[in-house]
Amino acid sequence: MARQNTLASTRSISVRQTGMAMRDVKIWLWTVIDFCANGATQVNGMFGPTLIASQGYSTQTAQLLTALTNFMAFSGMASIAYIAKYAKGSSNAIALSNVVTIVGFLLALLAPSNSAVPQLAALILFSFASPQPAAHGPAWEMANQQGSTKPAMAAAITSAFGGLGPLATAFVYRDKDSPAFVLGHSVCLSMTVTCLLATALLRWMLDAENNRRDKEPCDISHLTTEQVLDLADNHPDFRYKI
Repeated sequence: MARQNTLASTRSISVRQTGMAMRDVKIWLWTVIDFCANGATQVNGMFGPTLIASQGYSTQTAQLLTALTNFMAFSGMASIAYIAKYAKGSSNAIALSNVVTIVGFLLALLAPSNSAVPQLAALILFSFASPQPAAHGPAWEMANQQGSTKPAMAAAITSAFGGLGPLATAFVYRDKDSPAFVLGHSVCLSMTVTCLLATALLRWMLDAENNRRDKEPCDISHLTTEQVLDLADNHPDFRYKI
């Protein structure tokens, strides 16, 4: 924390860094990622039992299958560190999870609604993959923040607005749409695609800025210590994690 200049006890709140956080397009892209991820990840937890019951399973079988999808969701969250390591970065891990989730929603939409096996396979896929971006996103964001105030402001913005994602999917899985649930799957699919596009754009922006700083060194020797600290992640020596 000392290396990242985030020891709150040594400095007062920086008004400059607060403004920087509010104007930072990157933080708002992380917020979009978090919003979409939080929306799509609710499908299994909130509507999994409904989706399973719509396939005509007995009560006991439905309970067993619900336990299976919940276990897949748990496995997906438990493996996020390994997936990030395997994918070589948070942005790649988010993209990979998004692609798997998209496959799941497409399968749910394209397979016959009364075909239990493909529908269950779809639910297992997005139960496993959809929660992961909601964990990778904030970790990726915090790894790319610096300063005494900006990291806290970034976390506050993303949590406040990104956390509203479940509201977008709370009412799209309606009983009258059973068993196809086209509206619900379509909304969640579009949110996952948006998450993937926002991730790709953000990754491109971070990579471009890193390359610019490598090619165009900036002399900040004329700045005071306070001014240097207020540069936060705009410091010319700072490199964003992809």
